[in-house]
Amino acid sequence: MAITHKGSNILEIERLIDRLGYGDSGVAKKLPCLTGTREPVLARIKRWIEEPSSKHCFSLFGAAGTGKSAIAVSIANQEKGTGRLGAGFYFTRDEQARNKGAILVLARQLANWGDRRLRSDIASAVQEEPDIGQMTAEYQFQKLIQDPLEAIDTASPTLLIILDALDECDMQYATTLLCLFGKGVAKLPPQVKLFVSSRGAPHIQACYGSEPLNSHLETHSLSDEKIELVDNDINSYFKERLPELVGQWVEEPLDWPGEERRRSLVRMSERLFIWATTVAGMLADPNFRDPEKQLQALLSSDSTTNLDRIYAKILDRACSSTVSQDVLARFRSVLGALVVAPVPINIHTLSSLTRPDDDELDRRAFTNRIRVTVLVYLQAVLIVPDVEKSDPAQDAHPIRFIHTSFVDYLTDKSRCDPRFYIDLSDQHRQLAIICFGRLQDLRRNMCDLDPSLLNWEVEGLEKKVNDCIPAGLRYACANVATHVSRAPTNCTDIHRLVREFVGKRLMNWLEGLSLMGRTHEAVGMAALIESWLKAAQTPPSSLELMYPAPKARPGSAFVIDFERLATTFAQLEPSRMAVLFFAIIHLFMADLLSRLQGPSSPSTTFPSIDSSPHAQTLALLNDFRRFVMEFMDPISASSLHIYYSALPFTPSRTSLSRRYCRPDDGGPKVIRGQGEIWSHTLWTASKHSNSINCIAVSPDSQTIVSGSADFTMRLWDADDGAPIGKAIRGHSDAVNCLSVSPDGRFIVSGSADRTLRMWDASTGSSVGNAMEGHSDTVNCVAVSPDSRRIVSGSSDKTLCLWDATTRTSVGPALKGHTQWVKCVAVYPDGKTIISGSFDSTIRRWNATTGALVGDAMRGHSLAVTCIAVTPNGKTIISGSSDQSLRLWDATSGAPVGGPIRGHTDYVRCLVVSTDGKMIVSGSEDRTLRRWDVTTGAPVADALEGHSHGVRCLASSADGSVIVSGSSDKTLRRWDVSSSSSHGNPLSGHNDMILCLAVSPNGKVIVSGSYDQTLRLWNAITGAPMGMVMRGHSGPVICLAISPNGRTVISGSMDNTLRLWDGATGASVGKVLTGHTNHVRCLAVFPNGKLIVSGSYDKTLRMWNAITGEPVGNPMKGHSDTMTCVAVCPRGKMIVSGSRDKSLRLWDAATGASVGKAMLGHTDQVRCLAVSPDGKIVVSGSYDKTVRLWNAVTGEAVGKVMRGHSEAVDCVAMFPDGRKIASGSRDATVRMWDISTGESVGEAMKGHTDAVHCLAVLPNGKKIASGSHDRTLRIWDVNSGTSVGRVMKEHSDRVTCLAVSPGGNVIVTGSGDRTLRLWNATESAAPENDIVGHSNWINCFAVSPDGKIIVSGSYDRTIRLWDAVTGAPVGTVMEGHSEPVTCIVVSPDGTIVASGSWDKTVRLWNGTTGAAIGDAMEGHSGSITSVTFSPDGRFVVSRGERPGSPEVIVWDASSQQRVDGADLSMVLGDVVDQPPRMFRLNNHGWLRDERGKRMFWVPTGLRARMDVLGNVLALYKPTVPLIDVSAYVS
Repeated sequence: MAITHKGSNILEIERLIDRLGYGDSGVAKKLPCLTGTREPVLARIKRWIEEPSSKHCFSLFGAAGTGKSAIAVSIANQEKGTGRLGAGFYFTRDEQARNKGAILVLARQLANWGDRRLRSDIASAVQEEPDIGQMTAEYQFQKLIQDPLEAIDTASPTLLIILDALDECDMQYATTLLCLFGKGVAKLPPQVKLFVSSRGAPHIQACYGSEPLNSHLETHSLSDEKIELVDNDINSYFKERLPELVGQWVEEPLDWPGEERRRSLVRMSERLFIWATTVAGMLADPNFRDPEKQLQALLSSDSTTNLDRIYAKILDRACSSTVSQDVLARFRSVLGALVVAPVPINIHTLSSLTRPDDDELDRRAFTNRIRVTVLVYLQAVLIVPDVEKSDPAQDAHPIRFIHTSFVDYLTDKSRCDPRFYIDLSDQHRQLAIICFGRLQDLRRNMCDLDPSLLNWEVEGLEKKVNDCIPAGLRYACANVATHVSRAPTNCTDIHRLVREFVGKRLMNWLEGLSLMGRTHEAVGMAALIESWLKAAQTPPSSLELMYPAPKARPGSAFVIDFERLATTFAQLEPSRMAVLFFAIIHLFMADLLSRLQGPSSPSTTFPSIDSSPHAQTLALLNDFRRFVMEFMDPISASSLHIYYSALPFTPSRTSLSRRYCRPDDGGPKVIRGQGEIWSHTLWTASKHSNSINCIAVSPDSQTIVSGSADFTMRLWDADDGAPIGKAIRGHSDAVNCLSVSPDGRFIVSGSADRTLRMWDASTGSSVGNAMEGHSDTVNCVAVSPDSRRIVSGSSDKTLCLWDATTRTSVGPALKGHTQWVKCVAVYPDGKTIISGSFDSTIRRWNATTGALVGDAMRGHSLAVTCIAVTPNGKTIISGSSDQSLRLWDATSGAPVGGPIRGHTDYVRCLVVSTDGKMIVSGSEDRTLRRWDVTTGAPVADALEGHSHGVRCLASSADGSVIVSGSSDKTLRRWDVSSSSSHGNPLSGHNDMILCLAVSPNGKVIVSGSYDQTLRLWNAITGAPMGMVMRGHSGPVICLAISPNGRTVISGSMDNTLRLWDGATGASVGKVLTGHTNHVRCLAVFPNGKLIVSGSYDKTLRMWNAITGEPVGNPMKGHSDTMTCVAVCPRGKMIVSGSRDKSLRLWDAATGASVGKAMLGHTDQVRCLAVSPDGKIVVSGSYDKTVRLWNAVTGEAVGKVMRGHSEAVDCVAMFPDGRKIASGSRDATVRMWDISTGESVGEAMKGHTDAVHCLAVLPNGKKIASGSHDRTLRIWDVNSGTSVGRVMKEHSDRVTCLAVSPGGNVIVTGSGDRTLRLWNATESAAPENDIVGHSNWINCFAVSPDGKIIVSGSYDRTIRLWDAVTGAPVGTVMEGHSEPVTCIVVSPDGTIVASGSWDKTVRLWNGTTGAAIGDAMEGHSGSITSVTFSPDGRFVVSRGERPGSPEVIVWDASSQQRVDGADLSMVLGDVVDQPPRMFRLNNHGWLRDERGKRMFWVPTGLRARMDVLGNVLALYKPTVPLIDVSAYVS
């Protein structure tokens, strides 16, 4: 409702209009036509304005420089005098930020036009949404322009709106603006007119060609004007302007330069007004004092017959060919900076961006140099404000180009003089480097702010920021990402600078953005740098330079790509050149030696340099984006709370935490409860006041819509969860369902008020009246794929069809269900509707006739609550109150498989991914679960976060993001793509990881590397264990762990084996020497007593695993290098494979060869495995085949398994011994049936390079494969399809793979020098909960060293816990007969004292939990507190007593009461210290006892809070503990 103009409301309207701001329309920068020129076109436009029946829109087209803007300004000046000019906006290419404020500028002008109704309607829109300036363009236009204009009186005078140079606006915004005008044009009163000038850009022409705008459009093209008219206008311009401009230089200026020469200039202009104005500016340039000579030169030259040549002449005159290269470089750098700067910059910022770091001139002198040597000579093409009026601390008075055609000329290589050509990509490179240089000046708290104050609370913050952060540094903060993203990707200088910047200055950069009010842009800026870095051409590794050609024959495949090698050397630092050089020499010599020894193929184990220098940088940038999204509230509120509120709560195992979190930052220290990795939740949003019942995502994935039991709907930004506009109201009861049309135009909602309503998807405005027809609650709604039909389901047991255009019902209600219709969906082809009901059935309906299709689909035992169809239309998925999901054949309606179970409460909602491979379901059990569509198997662990049941789900267009709504009144956006890798890579090796193994108990990982070392890792946390295992003098290429896990055995290119302690990494015993060439493979016997190794020296050797002594003689028989070896399960036989194309069996007791060589392969044997029963050997070969052999006789078994098209690099047996898995250089994985030798199913395709390693998980249901394409994939054995997402965090090829004994963790090693842990079910490692008490925890304490937590409970017990892992320590402390009320730990941590409702105090051993002595009795009431004296000699207890507390002092040693003790002597200062008081407000800010703001607490940790000294306990499942002692003043 509009605000009236009576009384004080006039002042209120004024205040509201002021909220629109005072944006610049841009008209002051443009000049009108000269009087007497352009009269025909001006007259035509005037007739259009004055004719009541003329069309709403007039479009003026013209090429660059034809005078469009001058015409627009002339029209504005003309109509301003008549009172018809309502609003105008004049776009410029170099002010995109200003351009995007056009709607607000237009709205303010319209409000001031003079129509009271229009003014009050605009004020009402601002009153309804105070933050309208932050809303979408669609919302702003509807509320501020369209709705108010529709409501003006038809008797009002003509109202003209001008949009000039629309083509110079950002393409997307220009299209949006024109389409918004076009969409509502038919609803406008006839007197509203829109004038638009632009070039004939394709996107603008497309908008004009669409309806309804095309029917309301009149056009005029300046290219159609008569030549003589344009020439006369340009002649008039010269006749009036030239004498005026050159008067001070010419003796008789009145008619200068004369009619004949004016006509010559007119002919040369080629009817371009910009040519005329540029020439006039050039002749009048005061730096060239003789315009007569300038004119003579111009007229006598044949090279000045178009605009380009005029620009060339201006540039040549400003910087002649005789100037030095330094001057020319400075000239070009100044122009380049002005051209590529995303926003117009003033001379001070320009000086900062172009001044060399080693320049001896100070800032002011250098600025003046730029002005006098560059800018003053370009006044014909630049607007240069007076430098004296430009404040260095401000960004005002920017330098501007007079016309964008000059920029087009400078950046077109085919047109511009090479001396002045601006290569945009290279210029962005230069400015990126300069920005990184300026960012070196960033430091923490540059403005010396008080961390207890929020940004808006700091008096004079803007001035502080401008004074403390120079203009060049502000520019660098805001624009470095833009310049990096547009620089060449092969620029190694920027690679290095990005790595340094990301590794050292991310937090300082974010602080600067926060102070500038641009925190929300940080995520996008980081994404730009991340995308650029991913696209960058990184130097190839030595492995890539020398890897055998895939089709090459063995013995001739050693190839060096010298062209790539030269490029690589040029990009490497000197220290790394040496590494690569010696790696190549080593390879060459090894290959030469191998050739001299006999024919062979080169090993695929090669040296490597750091082939992924950007891996850590990319990890930090990804963490940074999550960091900003997670902590947007405190960071945008206060720049310093990056350090005080965000970093302390950053997950501890993230790259960002490891790099930037420091214990001395002065913020809180999380003792326990800090997460290890980012949660799946990207953001949480809460604005609804009741349960969220339904959500949907717009087709472009930009907007989320939610409907609630609070009767409203809301729009949300999908990127950050920010609300868009206010609540959408219209329904009179709960909103139960909604859907966004596939074309994105409208939203339809259904409610408990028995109606449906339609809404405009861009603005949230209601479209038409409510759609009535149901006699009970509307429960579900869907829109057909063509957006023409709507279908709804109701508690009245029927479905209704509706026409989406007329919003009327189509045909009678669809009847068939016997209970409420709860869910509905439409097939992808739009021909069939499916519905689910409380009658436990699913029904199909013909979407055209409404007739039932087939019988009811039965299978669920309770209500069908949700339903969906896969994108290919072949499968139906349903969810039910019976806690299960089911799959159905969409054609026949038959069930596919059994129920899918996993949820523990009602399944409320489900969605199917866009690729049709995954189902996501939400349940009343508060979780989301993901399932494979084909098999129904779970894809990953449950997603947890909601505190109440999940009621609705929606998926983004690409399926990577899921949004859920809950009864807890919140929406959550989930990042599904981050769910597979356990945090960050295990980094520590200095070169490629070549081999790894997992201990039998699954707790330890061992890795071996080309850096000649082995390392131990905790398989749960990824933390390094023990010492680095050094000793080998060559790369470690094979290793194994003894069956008891106590010993690690390694083999190396130094020809030796070594034994290591499996717990500490210490070397055990002596070096195992005997081989005369590299140790290539090894295995441990099942009893752990013997080791067998194979070598490049063509022999096998056995060793005593305890003493390291050799057992027997070398086992000879192969004629070439050993490639693989295994011991049969019973330990009686050894099997080996070799480059000599054969396998051999050996007696493990004697070392003698058993039988003949197992021949059959036609190329080297690459891999082998033995069946679980020891009867079958399987081998894979370079000859592309897999073969089976009798493990006793050595005879070939079954037929040759053919199918791979390249070498077979790895094989594995299934646990049941019935199937084999193989991986090949053809990038596929295959399964084979042992009994038939036939392939099982099709090849598993997905990898894009060689499959180098694989394993079958212990349950036999999945296969894990690692590839040279840098990814790990998990395959479902039944379906042969890849399960879950591709795990691609490695930045170089996956070289080795192992699976934990339980099958839950996969470990991969890579050429990128890292190991990674993966959950085989794609879930993140959960944090351990502290679980043990059977009732409430009443009190807790932390040991002085922070390692032990002590808890007291209502269950009458006390427990000790490890503060890091949450594991119980010692025994349960039992003895109190009533709940424990208080506990304390002695200063030395050795004793725990407890008090209870049973009126006693007890002492316990602080390490074991054992009771110390008997209960200390004496209190007459419950114990309320216990305290140790500072020296630990005394315990002071306080108990309840009528009147005043009862205080007793006890001797901690004798446990006797100490009567008459002086408390001040016993406790010292402790007795005088009041307990600290903290207050946590609704926005999450914690304040101390003085009301001083301390830090912000994340949403997930806000709960009941207890205080113990300087430690806060926030009661959640894991009881986080936070030390705030750093805040004690």
